[in-house]
Amino acid sequence: MQSEIHHGGLPLVEKLVQAEGTAAERQAWLQLVAANVPEPRVEWLIFWPEAWGFDSDPRAEEIVDRALSYTPPPRGQPLTRAELVQLVEQIMGGAGTPADVDAWLEVFRRNVPEPDVSGRMYWSTRHG
Repeated sequence: MQSEIHHGGLPLVEKLVQAEGTAAERQAWLQLVAANVPEPRVEWLIFWPEAWGFDSDPRAEEIVDRALSYTPPPRGQPLTRAELVQLVEQIMGGAGTPADVDAWLEVFRRNVPEPDVSGRMYWSTRHG
């Protein structure tokens, strides 16, 4: 299916980049693309390309190539609590390039069971 996304799915990514279709169509297209590429955050590549090193108007082919070339980092030894805290401080403190932060988030994700860990970091609310 990946080759279908690279060739047949390219128009879907082009439509998403150009914000074509209805909201429901765009959601269906995004789900189809996301289900067929290894990049777990393909929507970020499409909607926030500058954060991923693209110019403000990347070609759909560039996005598809990046999404297909993603390989998750190898899982190493589990991090200690202190190492996890240090990693969160680096991420939230704005240290590093966007690529560094992405790599750090991936390491953190692989060490905690929370499925939306970046959402918790960036959009957390305190509960009494």
